[in-house]
Amino acid sequence: FTISDISQSLSVTPAAIVSVKGGENITSGMVRDLKGTMDREKAALGLFLTLNDPTREMEKEAASAVFYETGGMKVPRLQILTAAQILDNRRPQVPFGFTEGFKKAAREEPGQERLI
Repeated sequence: FTISDISQSLSVTPAAIVSVKGGENITSGMVRDLKGTMDREKAALGLFLTLNDPTREMEKEAASAVFYETGGMKVPRLQILTAAQILDNRRPQVPFGFTEGFKKAAREEPGQERLI
C-alpha cells in the first residue's frame, strides 16, 4: 500500500509537517521524531529544515520514510533541506499541481466586481 491509499481511505486532505532546527547539535533522532510525528498525525509529507548539512544517519532516517505517491507522481515522504539550499532557490519536492489544500473561489458574474 502507499500513503495515498491511506489518505484516500480517510478522505482528508494530505498535510505536511515542518520541523525547523538550528544550532550545531542536530541528530538523526530529531529526524526520527519528525517521522514518528508524521505517522501519528497521518501527514503525507515531512520537511526537516536545518542550518547545517545533515549527517549520513539523518539522510538514512529520512530515506526510510519511503515515498508519497499521488496523481502519478512519487516524491520522498520526508525531505531534509538546509537554509543554504533554500537561499539557493531549492524547494521541497511536492506533487505537481498539489493544490488539494486550496479551495476554489466562487466565480463572479460580470458586473458583480467589488471595489476594495
